[in-house]
Amino acid sequence: MKAKTNLQRFKSLAKEGKAQAATPLLSKAAVSTVSGVQDRTVRFVISTAGVDRDLDTVALEGWDLTAYRRNPVVLWGHDADELPIGKCTEIGVSDGALRAAVEFVPADMPVVGDRAEAVLRMCRDGFLSATSVGFRPLEWKITEDPERGAEDWMPGFDFLRQELMEFSIVSIPANPEALMEEPGASDVRLAARGEAVKSILDGVRNSLSRKGMYDVSCLASLLSELGWLHDSVSWEAEHEGDGSTLPAQLGEALRILGEALVAMSAEEVAEMLADAAQQQQRAAVAAARKQRQLDARLIALG
Repeated sequence: MKAKTNLQRFKSLAKEGKAQAATPLLSKAAVSTVSGVQDRTVRFVISTAGVDRDLDTVALEGWDLTAYRRNPVVLWGHDADELPIGKCTEIGVSDGALRAAVEFVPADMPVVGDRAEAVLRMCRDGFLSATSVGFRPLEWKITEDPERGAEDWMPGFDFLRQELMEFSIVSIPANPEALMEEPGASDVRLAARGEAVKSILDGVRNSLSRKGMYDVSCLASLLSELGWLHDSVSWEAEHEGDGSTLPAQLGEALRILGEALVAMSAEEVAEMLADAAQQQQRAAVAAARKQRQLDARLIALG
C-alpha cells in the first residue's frame, strides 16, 4: 500500500492540475458513537456525504468497494505495517451513510490479540469513538461555495469517486457526522439529556474546527513544505560544492520564516484554547438551562 499523502499537498497539486487519479492515499476520520456489541462485532458509520472539518465532501454514490471486499482489513490508526485488529464483515451504503460491521480479532490471537481486545473494549466502553477511511481519489472537483473556502488558497474539495483501501479505528476525528451507530435508548431522560448536551457541544466543536483547527493545519502544512525546501537547499549545498552563497542565504531565510510560522501556530492554538474555554463555559450554562426545560417536559409527560 502506498503511503498516505498530505491532504494539503494533494489539494495544492490538484489546483495546479498536477494530481493524478488513484495515485495518493488520503484519509478522512470521523467521530463515532458505539452501537450494540454482539460477541466481538461493532457497527460503525464510517463516512457520510456531509461537509467535514477540511471543508470537503465525499460522495456516497462514488464509493468503489470492490477491491476492499476482497481484503476487508480493519487497522489501528492506518498502520499498515502492523497486523489488522479486525475484519469488516458487512459494508455498504444505506440510510444516507457508508456503514460497516467490524469483527475484532480474538483476544487470544498471538501478537495482535491484546491490541484488538484493548481497542474493542475502549470502543464498547466509550473511550474510543472515531473511525477513518483510507481511500484513493478517482474523481474530484473544487468547491464553488465561498463558505467552504472557494476563494481561499486551500478550498474544500468534492470527492466524486473514490476507491476504499482500508478503514481504521483512530483516536482523532475529522468528519463530525460519521458515527458509530447509536444504541437504542432505554432511558428517555438520559437520551434527552445526551441530545441536549450533544447539540450544544457540536456547535462549539464545529465553530472551532472551521477556524482554529483549519488555520493551524494550514500553518502545519506550510511548515512541512518549508522543511522539504530546506532539505533541498541543504542537499544542493552538499552535492554541488561550487562555493555558492545562495544555499546558505536561502537556508537562513527559510529558518527565519519557519520560526515565524511556529510562533503563529502557537498563537493560533492559544487563541483557539481561549475561545474553547469561553464557549464551553457558555455551553455549560446553556446546557443547564436546556436540561431544566427537558426535565420540566418529562415531568409533565408523567
